[in-house]
Amino acid sequence: MAAAAREVREEAGIEAEIAGLLDIHEVVLEDPAGGLLAHYLIAVFFGRWAAGEPVAGSDAAAARFVAVGDLGAYRLTEGAAPLIGRAFQRLRGEVP
Repeated sequence: MAAAAREVREEAGIEAEIAGLLDIHEVVLEDPAGGLLAHYLIAVFFGRWAAGEPVAGSDAAAARFVAVGDLGAYRLTEGAAPLIGRAFQRLRGEVP
């Protein structure tokens, strides 16, 4: 979990208290003909903000805090919105 906290600090410029591992998310990218372009397995951790203001890292055009209910207004990585929703529920104690 220390590595996840360090990654958040390096990529987003904020300090976070990592609560745990939420899921392993699989991303498969295919070309128009169905050939494999990339296959990723992403360890998805969740936690709470502790300090700092978000800053876009090298892989993002912008970074900011938004309300969970407003996620539909933003273009997100495929599968990110349900993961964020699950993490929010965990943090609120709604899901074991």
